[in-house]
Amino acid sequence: MKRFLMVLSILSLMICGCHKSVNPVKEDVNMNYESGEDKKMMLVYPTLNAPLLDEQLKALSEELNQEFAAIDGDCEFNMSYRLNHNDDFISLMVKILRGDKEEVKTFLSNGDGSQSYTFEDAFDAKQIKSLAQKIDERLRQSDETAGSSIDYKMAVMPKAENFQNFYLDQDTITFYFDNFADQQIHEAVFTYEELKDFTKLENSNPVYLTYDEILYEPTKIIDPNKPMVALTFDDGPNKYTEQLLDALKEYNCSATFFVLGSMVEKFPQALQRMVLEGNEIGNHTMDHRQLTKLSEKEIIKEVEDTQQAIESIVHIYPKLVRPPYGSKNDTVSRILDYDLILWDLDTRDWASKDTQKIIEVTLNNVRDKDIILMHDIYPTSVQAAIELIPLLQERGYQLVTVSELLLYR
Repeated sequence: MKRFLMVLSILSLMICGCHKSVNPVKEDVNMNYESGEDKKMMLVYPTLNAPLLDEQLKALSEELNQEFAAIDGDCEFNMSYRLNHNDDFISLMVKILRGDKEEVKTFLSNGDGSQSYTFEDAFDAKQIKSLAQKIDERLRQSDETAGSSIDYKMAVMPKAENFQNFYLDQDTITFYFDNFADQQIHEAVFTYEELKDFTKLENSNPVYLTYDEILYEPTKIIDPNKPMVALTFDDGPNKYTEQLLDALKEYNCSATFFVLGSMVEKFPQALQRMVLEGNEIGNHTMDHRQLTKLSEKEIIKEVEDTQQAIESIVHIYPKLVRPPYGSKNDTVSRILDYDLILWDLDTRDWASKDTQKIIEVTLNNVRDKDIILMHDIYPTSVQAAIELIPLLQERGYQLVTVSELLLYR
């Protein structure tokens, strides 16, 4: 009990951000994207300046890459994460998809990742029976049939080993389960207040840049009689996005950014600039899952969670959705009440990662009213776009948003 109280007091202070770490976390986002006719992969994971965690994440990414490469035929691999930290703690949740099998891994550590914490450190083990009952009740609320299976009953038994996968968000604590027969991830989400009798962890409200309600949009003059194209950028925002925004502003033109919900909270200033400088934000789902392989409930969640994430930062809800990999079918089109936007010209920048080749592909194939696909997660793509903007203007093209272009198609 003495160890429990000591660690809880440390974690409580960490969540409140009252101490400073010698080697604070510096988050850098890594992305590995592949899209073939049958095989699709999107791996997103952080480098945190925390060697032990970074090594585990890199090894996991390499394992998934190797497994993906060895598969012939139809498959989808996906890796996404959520991260909450201040100078003194790291709480990380990683979701993994290997074909039809979903997994989740969580990590809780001190600020430099050198010391890991477990369920026993964060929760009172003497109250595990009562906590297990609350988790059971919460899981049943979202799935009334959950409690009927043997694997479910085993997973919620009051044993510490069953509850090691938990994540501390800004205002919630989530327990994850990936060992049910359906091979899907199940979540039991609680506020800190709801679990106050089981832990002394405290919430920490997120702080965004101050941002007034948008009262106007920059005035644009578009000549419908002149050629126009829409540059679009997927999978951001990223650390390179603001370089691209600088170029768009310099040349007085616009683009459309199809953003991932999992990325927007990491780069709120880029999102705000997109709107204030006359660009358009589109929805590219939360975790870049192939929508045609998800249930209707999962499809809606991927899109609507992203809508909420975007709205929380820029106070608008996008009207456009770009399905990851361009994958859509009748079900996706029916249940999503948004314009689903694909593209006319694929630069395949993700494959070449070659600035000059991206420029050549674009200039050799561009036509009036084209929607051009690029990704602002690669420095080579952003540099290509920066060079393409004046080159396209010299050829007489107006660079507009997708919504603006659709008005004149």
